[in-house]
Amino acid sequence: MPPVAGLYASIIGLVAYSLFGTSNSLSVGPVAVISLMTAAALGKLSLNGPAEYAAAALTLAFLSGMFLLIMGIARLGLMANYLSHPVISAFITASCLVIAVSQLRYLLGVSASGGQRA
Repeated sequence: MPPVAGLYASIIGLVAYSLFGTSNSLSVGPVAVISLMTAAALGKLSLNGPAEYAAAALTLAFLSGMFLLIMGIARLGLMANYLSHPVISAFITASCLVIAVSQLRYLLGVSASGGQRA
């Protein structure tokens, strides 16, 4: 995805949440976890060129938004009350570790690959 897509996504998300959102402390916008999840989902597809990746990312964002809208209408946000603090804390910590480890190759300038032993 081109970097300008992240800029547009952050502006559109902030404007939409300022009109329809209810929380004063919620972080809205393209974040690293969403980027990792989108890359993981689109990386499994055999797409040709950046235009197809952009179209697939847009489709994924639209479908995610529709599911969130349906869950909001069905008032399924109440289920978040049953998630314990350790579960949320572990998710945030694991996300930080995945992001940090994925950036080590750029920081250290070392390329590595994994495989299975026979």
